[in-house]
Amino acid sequence: GIPRAHRNPGGWRFHRRAPAGAHLTHSLPFRIHRFAQRARLEWRIREPGSHLRGRYRFSLRTPIRGERLDPGEPYLLIQNEALTRVSGAGAFETFDNRASLHLGWLLRNTHRIEFGLQHRLEKIGSGDPVPILLLGTAWHIVR
Repeated sequence: GIPRAHRNPGGWRFHRRAPAGAHLTHSLPFRIHRFAQRARLEWRIREPGSHLRGRYRFSLRTPIRGERLDPGEPYLLIQNEALTRVSGAGAFETFDNRASLHLGWLLRNTHRIEFGLQHRLEKIGSGDPVPILLLGTAWHIVR
């Protein structure tokens, strides 16, 4: 996996190492261009300690017009991801959920651009869940 270092405004750092997980992609009938699943574990290293976090995501990408996704055409991407701590104190006590809806265009067979909305609900099960709404853009270069 690729280690990533982060720093928050308070000054402390944490590191994340994400080993490769299962990534399955399927082509399905009924105008669904792509169905993908991903399961992975992340090792999160923080100043007070470290823990493993499990993640599972599934996504559907379907063309808006026609049966196939051709260059220059828009598509709809729907994703849902569940996350939880799987080790250490507090394992499986709270969950996070990230649901997103994106509108994208296949610019060429190697480039995609997406604009979307993501709703995060963090600390589910804690009695005080935290909702977050994010707007995002992405530029994908596919080899």
